[in-house]
Amino acid sequence: MEWKQAAGFAVGNRQVPIRSLRVQDEAGRIRRLRACTVWKPSEERFSRTPAVARLVKTPDGRIGALVSGKHQTYVKVGRNFIVRDRLIVPFNMLSKKAVRALLRRTSVTLEETDGVILAYDRSHDEPIDRTGSANTR
Repeated sequence: MEWKQAAGFAVGNRQVPIRSLRVQDEAGRIRRLRACTVWKPSEERFSRTPAVARLVKTPDGRIGALVSGKHQTYVKVGRNFIVRDRLIVPFNMLSKKAVRALLRRTSVTLEETDGVILAYDRSHDEPIDRTGSANTR
């Protein structure tokens, strides 16, 4: 995976379309909110253009998803929830299909901490012997 440095974070170059995010409300219920690209922050209607997600790595090694509008525009989540230029979210807010597409051909491991699913890079770890044979000489 190739990483590009941007604002203190390392951002992956693979983009995956995102049409909804799962957000937990105050009562603890998981709600699925529509996500799309908008060109003005004051836009009231949804567009047909989906938002895009990329992998983002923090300086301490945690990997999440950077959700932004297509072509570096705004992302709108929910009717009145939030309009921002970018969001950093954990993997449990994305669909399984989007997570699989983002993590394809990468060497990361998913871990859950306090109900939040993040990834950690395994490329610098020791290789795992999966043959099942141990040297007993």
